[in-house]
Amino acid sequence: RIWVCVSEPFDEIRIAKTILKAVGVDVLDFFNWPNFQELLRSSIEGKKLLLVLDDVWTDDYKKWEPLKLPLISSAPGSRILVTTRNERVSKMMEATYTLPLGKLFVE
Repeated sequence: RIWVCVSEPFDEIRIAKTILKAVGVDVLDFFNWPNFQELLRSSIEGKKLLLVLDDVWTDDYKKWEPLKLPLISSAPGSRILVTTRNERVSKMMEATYTLPLGKLFVE
């Protein structure tokens, strides 16, 4: 199980580092993005995981695509749960199921 608070500004390196640390990989700061992609892919390849991407605001597919590529190497049955207040995010991520929540009241 991996929990990543995405928020703004969107930072694919920070997201990748958080995932890698959660699967027990020590990460060096001097890696470039292609190195992170390969390390991420090889670290989760064939592993079943539940990845929670919390507080996602970025709905730009071009920013998410480089992260999506290594994540598809995880084992069948893996799931990615995204929390967002932006309906465009769920559409961009091609969500198979959405659960819209109503307003929360102070009580």
